[in-house]
Order: sequence, then C-alpha cells, then structure tokens
Amino acid sequence: MAKAGQKRAGLQAHVHVLVSARDAGQKVTLNPGGRRQRFDLMRWQAAAGRQFEQQFGYVAQAHEKLRPNIRERSPARDAGRLVKLAERVARINLLVPREQRLAAGRVQDIAVGRQFDKTFYRLLSRIEERARDGRPIDNALQLLTTGREQAATPQRQAVTALHALQHLVRRSQATEQERTEHVAQKPGRHSAELDLEM
Repeated sequence: MAKAGQKRAGLQAHVHVLVSARDAGQKVTLNPGGRRQRFDLMRWQAAAGRQFEQQFGYVAQAHEKLRPNIRERSPARDAGRLVKLAERVARINLLVPREQRLAAGRVQDIAVGRQFDKTFYRLLSRIEERARDGRPIDNALQLLTTGREQAATPQRQAVTALHALQHLVRRSQATEQERTEHVAQKPGRHSAELDLEM
C-alpha cells in the first residue's frame, strides 16, 4: 500500500480515452447517442467508472469518484426552465406575424427532447434575433429540432426578400431616434402588405 509520491510495485499503466464527434473524414458520427443527442462526458465517465468497479471487483474510494454534477437535471429545475421558455416564446411571438408564431408547448417538448442543451438555446437565440430584425424563419420548429431549416418555398423566399429589402431601406433612412417596425404592427395594415419607401 504505497502512499502518494512513493513508487509502487508492479506494472504502472493507465488509459486515456479520446472521443471524437466524427471520423477522420468528417462523415460518420461516432457519438453513441446519435446526431440528435450531444455526447455527455460526465455521464459517460460515471458509467465507465461503475462498469470498471463491477468488472474488476474494485471498490472506489470517495475521492476517486466523480463529484456530482451541480447542473444535474431535476424535475424542479426543468419546471423552472419550461416556465422561462414559455415566457421567451411569448416575447418572440410579439415580434412576428400570426402565421409565424411558435406554439410554446411544441418548443418546450423540443427542449425536453434535446435535454435543454446549449445548441437548442443557441438556435432559439437565432430565431429571436431574426424576429427582432424582421427576417422570418421558414420553419422555426424544424430548426430547433434538427438544427436545419427546411427548404423555403418560392413564395416564402419572395416574402423573405421583400422583408429584408424593406428593413434595409428603413435602416438606411432612419435617424438614430427612429425605430423600424414590422409592417403588421401598423394600424390598418395586413401582414402581407408591404410599405416600401424609396
């Protein structure tokens, strides 16, 4: 029973396990959870530690075990996240026309399915930013679920281009005190009408 710093008898070896997201050709996903689920290093290390103990009959001491993750999921924490998420979706919905509004329940289901990962929140921020700028996203739920937007229809592409043109024209003419507003926010206007000022 050598103490720390003393030389131990026998073979001294250890293993480093490197986990890559994809193969060398960047074509095959190596994550055992698949593409939809991010690799969770802490969960993998805990499972590997338990398997090692079972396979070799080893009893790990307290200092050898992983400390519990502070950010570990709990029902109370998830409930709080869902409430905040519903509030955020409501704020986004105020910025977009009726046909582009998000159903809070669907967004919450996607968040739970993705285990509230960072990628989900990054994509939600992208949707929020585009809503603020008046640039619609063709299929926000598809983007949140897969990280990709579906191909836009020609009609949607035309509407998107007109919204972008309107935004650029207003931005170039606006003084510092003026704010641009979405066409649908003007009284007496429908969301399909455009007001191009040149």
